Amino acid sequence: MKQTGGRMKDSLDDAATGPGRAVPGTRERVLDAALICFAERGYAATSMREIARQVGIQAPSLYNHFGGKRDILAALLERLGPARMTRALAELPHPVSVQTLHEALLTLLFQLWRDADENRLMRLFCAEALHDPAIGAMLEQQVFVHEKARLAGAIKGLLGPAPQHEALAETYAALCIAVGFGKRFQLLLGEDDPARIDAICDEARVLFAAVARLLPGDSR
Repeated sequence: MKQTGGRMKDSLDDAATGPGRAVPGTRERVLDAALICFAERGYAATSMREIARQVGIQAPSLYNHFGGKRDILAALLERLGPARMTRALAELPHPVSVQTLHEALLTLLFQLWRDADENRLMRLFCAEALHDPAIGAMLEQQVFVHEKARLAGAIKGLLGPAPQHEALAETYAALCIAVGFGKRFQLLLGEDDPARIDAICDEARVLFAAVARLLPGDSR
């Protein structure tokens, strides 16, 4: 949905100084402004000068924090995108059961799917990836390499070092990524209507339950 310049500025101000929130540093304000500008104008049509103007700094000062728009986009992916899932998986308390890990995965995933900023960023990435192979490669690496490796590693650590467990963990992680990305893409194609998102999450939960049956019964 398009925002007017005034509404865009209001949204940025709210993000920076809303009740109960500390005023973020310049780097975070740049990311907030860039996400709104990219969503409104598109990545290619947004200039570094426009981002600086929205933050309230001079354009040269922006380069003290980021080398260019590509660096800003990468930072947004690290802050909001699939990297959030990777960090959350790494921060889970250990040891945990495989079932606990699986349920935590779904909880984290569905929280991201209900995050408006997250959805805005992922729509931006998916749209820009069609035109810029470097952006597509950035997203592919984060989802299909880093996130999958983190999930497979967590499962391997719980199942033990047996060779069959290593193959099982890799298969489980690959299927989770495939199901998650497929249902996420379905979500991004439509409006962020809560009832619609709930329905997609319910469908995804059924599919993830089928994937979880691959895991040893005594682990679940």
